[in-house]
Amino acid sequence: MEPREDVFPLPGPWSLSYEDPETGKPHRIPAAVPGNVELDLVAQGLLPDPYQGKNVQRLGPYETVDWTYETRFDGIEAGEDEIELVFAGVDTIADVFLNGEKVLRCENMFLEHAPDVTGKLNAKGNVLRVEIKSAVLHARTFDRPSGLFAQPYNYEHLHLRKAAHMFGWDIMPRIVSAGLWKPVFLRRRPKTRWTEWALAVRGATPSRADLLLDWTFTTPARRLDDFRAVFTLSHGGVAHRSEFALRFTTGRQAISLPSPALWWPRDLGPQPLYEARLELFQGAALRHEQVWNVGVRTVELEQSFKRPDGAMGDFRFKVNGEPVFIRGSNWVPADAFHSRDPQYVARNLELFRASGCNMIRVWGGGVYEDHAFFDFCDRHGLLVWQDFMIGCELPPMDDAFAAGMAREAAQIIKKLRHHPSLALWAGDNETDAFCTWSGQKPSSNRITREVLPRALSQHDPWRPYLPSSPWLTDELAKARKDNGGPEQHLWGPRDYYKGPFYRDNTARFASEIGYHGCPSAGSLARFLSEDKRWPWQDNDEWIVHAAEPVDARGPYAYRIGLMAKQTRELFGKTPENLADFVFASQIAQAEAFKFFIEHFRIRKGEKSGLIWWNVVDGWPQFSDAVVDWYGTKKLAWWWIVTSQRPVCLMLDELRDWGCELVAVNETPARVSGAARVRRLGESAPLWEGRYAIEGNGRSSCGRLGASWGEQAIFVVEWERGGVWEANHFVMGQPPFSMEAWKRWMPELKKIHGVDSDPFAG
Repeated sequence: MEPREDVFPLPGPWSLSYEDPETGKPHRIPAAVPGNVELDLVAQGLLPDPYQGKNVQRLGPYETVDWTYETRFDGIEAGEDEIELVFAGVDTIADVFLNGEKVLRCENMFLEHAPDVTGKLNAKGNVLRVEIKSAVLHARTFDRPSGLFAQPYNYEHLHLRKAAHMFGWDIMPRIVSAGLWKPVFLRRRPKTRWTEWALAVRGATPSRADLLLDWTFTTPARRLDDFRAVFTLSHGGVAHRSEFALRFTTGRQAISLPSPALWWPRDLGPQPLYEARLELFQGAALRHEQVWNVGVRTVELEQSFKRPDGAMGDFRFKVNGEPVFIRGSNWVPADAFHSRDPQYVARNLELFRASGCNMIRVWGGGVYEDHAFFDFCDRHGLLVWQDFMIGCELPPMDDAFAAGMAREAAQIIKKLRHHPSLALWAGDNETDAFCTWSGQKPSSNRITREVLPRALSQHDPWRPYLPSSPWLTDELAKARKDNGGPEQHLWGPRDYYKGPFYRDNTARFASEIGYHGCPSAGSLARFLSEDKRWPWQDNDEWIVHAAEPVDARGPYAYRIGLMAKQTRELFGKTPENLADFVFASQIAQAEAFKFFIEHFRIRKGEKSGLIWWNVVDGWPQFSDAVVDWYGTKKLAWWWIVTSQRPVCLMLDELRDWGCELVAVNETPARVSGAARVRRLGESAPLWEGRYAIEGNGRSSCGRLGASWGEQAIFVVEWERGGVWEANHFVMGQPPFSMEAWKRWMPELKKIHGVDSDPFAG
């Protein structure tokens, strides 16, 4: 929940000035704020839609352009208060001038900037000018020590605090954008006000919760004799109220909350939210208050590299002391143009919820999400794994960069630490793993081993921290074991999804794993030119949407051929028309995700969860996402919904002439009922019996006789609370017949509740 402030939006209109990169001709056009400069050019007909065909490649010349935003606005009365000019997000290198006076320098797109402009505003006609410099040209002013590394298109990003994906990634196009990507407004604040507030849960049981309230306030008053605070927690009535004198401008209060309503991840319990209210009084006058939501819960990460017996170590989340099996997915940016993120965040979060996820990992190549994102997760019991925004790179270690990262971390931590859904801070994405390829020691990373831990110890010491994902020791890195720890990113050869790499993985927890699937034919028609929809071979538009920024020789272009190889792996041949290609690719993806999720869930206890890649695209592309940018669901979506049910029965892979039937339960109550297994298209059961599972447990229900020589689909059905649910299992070795799959598909769609055509779109 945002702190309560007096906020005054700047109504505009805004203008945008720049010089054409080809002709040098000056332009001045209307601008949208929040916005991205490229979208303003599209709105004026100066650029085509970047998401169509190869149009995104036309943005390259604009990377070296400087941009100037300008608007006029009337001032507001300050009275006894202070006025801030707030830029919620500036992308990225900018100088801000108010009535000709420079009031701000911006060098970080992730942060809010709020210069004090008290006494600087005219009653009428204030002129605000924001000069944004080319991020690419700014990057050229830095030297890169040879020890720093990045992905092929991202070296110029190393010194910049800007979303890494903008420079080119395998899931996003290269769009090195610029703009005022978040709102700009005036904020009036009292001079006597809270400046920091935090409520930490130090312990929580059904009988009692131990809380720590920290606060800091500022005031022009020299004496504090008549200052006091009132703190209340309310949930269906006042649960706690305390009043205490403020003898200093900062302090801490211990609070004991009897019989708390505990906050749980989804399926394990409810998500009650207390309203916390912290009031600042001077005498009888209420000077300021802060109001936010609180979820009373504890969160732990149990991690070790090795168990005492020498086996692979542990990686397991616990909430309120209870182990949580993680069924999660990775969050990628909602749109390549971040000013449009709010249009899609709510839709995308609902997809996470509806797919059965209980955790979201906010990936380190994007941006930090706002309170609306976390409020949704708080309400729906979605735990959040939050990366700091460093991805697949070893960033600078100099004092200036470290100081900037410390400022960034402090602001982001203090902004988000109130949310009960926030379960983990992670230092970066895959930098430790990249050290195995570059010969660097992960422990030498000053940012993740020194700067970020120090910021967390100061501002959020109660929440778990993971230095990198995956986190490696120097010994593992030296041995080039980028998946040597208990938490792993399982990409590998991306061959047959039941092959040795996936089947025999040693991970206790997988924080990335995925498999490509072609979008529907209807979606392809929306972003590919008519003459480029087929064939896939040597198709430059398919490669652009792979997303490869350069050409067929670039490092990401292989992903188109990868889809073709994966269909050949499953069906023994590559489809010769678009309809069959979409059909075969989506089946391969759906079965892969089903196997990944169920392989981990069947081994609950030995394994503790997975965060697959990923729910939904951030632009139209060929990818691992199971929902494309237009919101069209691929077949894998429905397979995942079934595999992620909190109570699910699944058949394990064939061993010793049979498949074990396993039941898992991620609810707190014991569950039991009748169960049976039949062959698809037949009604007679091959096996029938009962299942019973304790709360948050796993049990073996029996074995189904089978052999490798049979290709068939078995249907697993079970009764829960008077309702029958179903799952399926594919028996046998590839290649499979595509014609057989076409016969099987109508009944499979009924089993999984498929309510639209994932192939045609």
